[in-house]
Amino acid sequence: ADALTALGAPVAAQDTPGVAELAATYPVITGAEAYATHRRWFAERRDEYQPATAARLAPHAEAPAHLYVDARRERRRVGRALLDRLGASCDVLLCPTTRLRATPIGATEHDGVPVLPSMLQLTSPFNLLDRPVVALPVPVPGLPAGVQLVGITVGEDVLLGLARALERALR
Repeated sequence: ADALTALGAPVAAQDTPGVAELAATYPVITGAEAYATHRRWFAERRDEYQPATAARLAPHAEAPAHLYVDARRERRRVGRALLDRLGASCDVLLCPTTRLRATPIGATEHDGVPVLPSMLQLTSPFNLLDRPVVALPVPVPGLPAGVQLVGITVGEDVLLGLARALERALR
């Protein structure tokens, strides 16, 4: 935020109501869509899937369709409200890419926080809303960390230009 201010960008704190609700729809939507894509091969060649992938696909084989439909409706409702609120006060949102710093490969928990869901909670809402996003590493002591710039009212060209300027400023 300080680097953006130094670049002349106005910076103000923003609330992001609905981000947790959007993140909760992500595994339902993407799980159903991934299963639909792999359904035939998964049924015929399940043993060829890596165990972790098979474990993620399997629950969606018997999931009721209404869960997917409900999640898409929730995404549309909550997403519209979030974008309307943010669009009234900001063009670009700056936020962390993850709730956790880097974790050891294979770690399932860090300081009592589940790793995999935490890695997606702050990026998946904007993926679901089809907004352009650029993630950047930030120079901090210790384990790596990153931020993301989300285009709320701006497109990819403006967002990429801002990301380029921010990346240079952080060096």
